[in-house]
Amino acid sequence: MKEQFNTHLTMQTNSLSCPLLQRKTRGPSSCPLCIPKKKRDEDTGKEEINVFYNQEKVGVDSHDQMCSLYTTARKTNRWPMRLFYGIIDSAALNAFVIFTENVPNFGEHKKEK
Repeated sequence: MKEQFNTHLTMQTNSLSCPLLQRKTRGPSSCPLCIPKKKRDEDTGKEEINVFYNQEKVGVDSHDQMCSLYTTARKTNRWPMRLFYGIIDSAALNAFVIFTENVPNFGEHKKEK
């Protein structure tokens, strides 16, 4: 790690001296760019940020899976078209999720006798 130095000027009778003094280390509270020691999960031994990511990525994974199962995309060499198809896939899936939340008995068959 590169050491940082600070200059300290002192006036003497006939000369100006500028000795290099080693900079004092600061704690994380005084330096916003200092990175604190990484916390680890006791059960898995992984870092807490990795455990949090693994818990929260489920929504993204299921969204990607459903978009790939019911896709509108076609083979194309133009990337703007692929981007457009991806937006359409995402909008259709989001509309379906909102619809199923608003209509709780959607998909249930009525037995009429």
